[in-house]
Amino acid sequence: MRSKISLAVFTLLCPAVHAQVLTFSPEVTLLSNDKAVAAVADVWSRYIDSFGMEQEPGDSIRAGLWGGAEPDILLHAMSHQTVLYRVSEQFTFSIRTISDRAYEINTIAQFKIPVAEGNIVFQIYKVLAAETDGQFRLFNYFDAVKPGLNHYRSNCVDFYYPKSLEFDTNEFDRDGKFVETFKRRYGIEDHSDITYLIGHNVDEAWSLLGVSYSVARSEKPYAGYTLFPRVVLTARPDHCHELVHAVMIPLYPRATSLMHEGIATYYGGTSGRDYGYHVKNLKQYMAGHDIAFSDYSAISNHPELPGGTNLQYLLGALIVEYALENYGTEKVLRLFDCNGYEQIFEELGVKQKEIDGWVHALISRHK
Repeated sequence: MRSKISLAVFTLLCPAVHAQVLTFSPEVTLLSNDKAVAAVADVWSRYIDSFGMEQEPGDSIRAGLWGGAEPDILLHAMSHQTVLYRVSEQFTFSIRTISDRAYEINTIAQFKIPVAEGNIVFQIYKVLAAETDGQFRLFNYFDAVKPGLNHYRSNCVDFYYPKSLEFDTNEFDRDGKFVETFKRRYGIEDHSDITYLIGHNVDEAWSLLGVSYSVARSEKPYAGYTLFPRVVLTARPDHCHELVHAVMIPLYPRATSLMHEGIATYYGGTSGRDYGYHVKNLKQYMAGHDIAFSDYSAISNHPELPGGTNLQYLLGALIVEYALENYGTEKVLRLFDCNGYEQIFEELGVKQKEIDGWVHALISRHK
């Protein structure tokens, strides 16, 4: 389950905005006489500036400035199409001493909206800096809190959660088996680890990464979120929808959200309900409402149906089901290489004028 607000922000801003802007608060500026604080601010500035460079030089600079054992999991913190430090303005409001030669960098990431005055704050987060080998390097906040969390590993999935939560580890084992079964079915040989963070809600899961606020926040018990490349945030031990994302998004980062959400919904459901429930819910809704399935913009912007069904997610799941039953898994994967809605239906041999009838026929097959 993903935030519609955040997806709208991606659509509006990601194609056009590529700014690397970092400013410091007067508080940080006043502390610049402290050599250690000044050194931390310099490292942080160089890190943010590196995202404005060509890929290889920027990568090389970041490798020298980053010292964490974990990858920078805030780097792609909004979607597989968004780089946190590239598409937003960063305002560092404090650099706080937390221990001897260790500091906490607190920053607000915000979008400047081109069509309106003002900014949208989409994350408030912290990154750590510590002196190693005579110079300061950056560390993800998760590195610091991870030793105090419960940890369980099943196949390629590492589960982390606060000690105040208790789970039956059999649930984790089912998740691990689900991921391996899914990969085998599609011939996926990638064995990269998935980091699965659980909180009492998604907001607490965000906090394990040092994010105190995110536009993708949710208090819903079934909510979940996947950060590129393979980090799942959730309040549940069995969020198969997000596990599918953690497998597929890194492999197909340019695929349409229709296919990504479709395959995740087909195998993992959404909004706390399985795929079958949502098909029946849509069928009931269609008895009294007309839906133009041939108009993708109308589908993607359609309000959530009563009962929690997202039309875009479900249409994608119907496409996956049809491709599987009629062509097999190779066809499903080819759909992830399609560039847009029309090309997906061209791959399936469905003409634009036939889409509405095609969807109605698929829905009618479900009892």
